[in-house]
Amino acid sequence: MKKNSKVAAIVVTYNRKALLKKCLLFLLKQSRKPDSIIIIDNCSNDGTNKMIKEKFLHNPIFDYVRLKKNTGSAGGQYAGIKKAYEKEFDWIWCMDDDVTLKRNALSELMLIANNNPSKNFGFLSSRVIGKNGESMNTPAIDKTKGNNLYQTWDELLDQGCVRVKSATFVSFLLNRKAVEKVGLPIKEFFIWCEDTEYSLRITNVMPCYLVGKSVVVHHRKIQKSLNIFKENNQERLKNYFFFFRNSLYTQKKYKGKIFIFYLGEVFWKLIKSFFYPSHLFIRTRILISGFVAFLFFKPKINLVD
Repeated sequence: MKKNSKVAAIVVTYNRKALLKKCLLFLLKQSRKPDSIIIIDNCSNDGTNKMIKEKFLHNPIFDYVRLKKNTGSAGGQYAGIKKAYEKEFDWIWCMDDDVTLKRNALSELMLIANNNPSKNFGFLSSRVIGKNGESMNTPAIDKTKGNNLYQTWDELLDQGCVRVKSATFVSFLLNRKAVEKVGLPIKEFFIWCEDTEYSLRITNVMPCYLVGKSVVVHHRKIQKSLNIFKENNQERLKNYFFFFRNSLYTQKKYKGKIFIFYLGEVFWKLIKSFFYPSHLFIRTRILISGFVAFLFFKPKINLVD
């Protein structure tokens, strides 16, 4: 990758103007600033539009896109990556609005990109921590050895990098060459697992790494891992429909297990639900409807010209 690479940061937001404002201010304080900050607003109705116009659009670094409806994190990242690619940026730095960044987060990512120009990374991701310093959004380490893309999973370990198999859109530095190879995220996912599927699609064709010295903080309301059985927020619980459908789709696509495996998984979850009686009806409906939707879910992967 060339030394003077251009970087666009993508920030997807929906009805969280306070978090968005903080995220944008942290981006402006980066020791290596992005060349553009593209805000994808999923049709927020909390005054986000007004706040952005009053506080940020006087600065030409910002590019504001307000979508006509809420397309979820998947649709937002799809729109942001597509726009950055069409504007011919070399690297596309993806995140949601609930992220703050250590001052050198981007510079550490670009240090690896620039010092290893022949590697052609698909993406580089940051180390993600929670508000109290705990590890979050931990990527899946790739321990595969000996294919034609690389020799060992730890080949950049001396530079503080570990090869990964998948990662999340929480400080996800995407190479435009990866977009050329695999296309765009699946916007029909709406929410959850869209980054897992997309990163797996990329790591199947290009090596990708976690950069240990690049650190960001994820201010997710619930810091623990997603758990449909322990979720008590009814509105949030409804979104597990997407999580269940999308995760089954991703497992089928990349693990190729037979139908009986997925049937068994849904039955096991239904049985397990009885040990968590809170919101039992809603959870049961989500599991069944998510499984049925998975059976007919055949989203199109959009390539780029």
